[in-house]
Amino acid sequence: MKLINEDQYKFPIVKFTYNAYNKILDLINATNLEIAWLGVVTEIEPGEYLVIDILVYPQIVDATNVESDDDKYPQWLMDVPNNTFNKLRLQGHSHVDMHVSPSANDKQNVRDFITQIQVNDYYIFMIINKDEDIHMTIVDKRQNVIFQDNEIEIELPEKVNSWADRDIEKYVSRRPVKVRRSLNNDLIDNHGNIWEVNK
Repeated sequence: MKLINEDQYKFPIVKFTYNAYNKILDLINATNLEIAWLGVVTEIEPGEYLVIDILVYPQIVDATNVESDDDKYPQWLMDVPNNTFNKLRLQGHSHVDMHVSPSANDKQNVRDFITQIQVNDYYIFMIINKDEDIHMTIVDKRQNVIFQDNEIEIELPEKVNSWADRDIEKYVSRRPVKVRRSLNNDLIDNHGNIWEVNK
């Protein structure tokens, strides 16, 4: 694969529907184990991708590793409807509370998968943690190039207010912080924090 020249290549954009991204968040926040999924992706135009859904597949996991359950995964994949199967272009997994830099195993998995990508096709690899830090790699066989991180523009959906957000806004008020002046012209709040006054 080639090194990227910004003047020569159009950097890709990856967008998520509200449903797809929130399914990812629900999934990673539901467990303290690593967990993986496949993404259903449509290409809006060359180099602009929309993740419209995710599918959890049979897997064996622990706190720092995830691998497909080889006894169950092949049949699961065969049961995926053709119109969905043909759009599976994303492999994602969580790093729970850890940094999203790919492990040696993650890098090897990408290298192994490259050989399975068709000449005129692409594939997206995603790592996310509970802080919503994201590492992304796109293998674009059509241009014979790999894009990573800041070479990829990621557009996340705007947050839609939940019932909790609405009720907090409607019924909950924050108690004002009382501040008193100390003898040395510092400010001390009611939590014992000291703030220096600009003199």
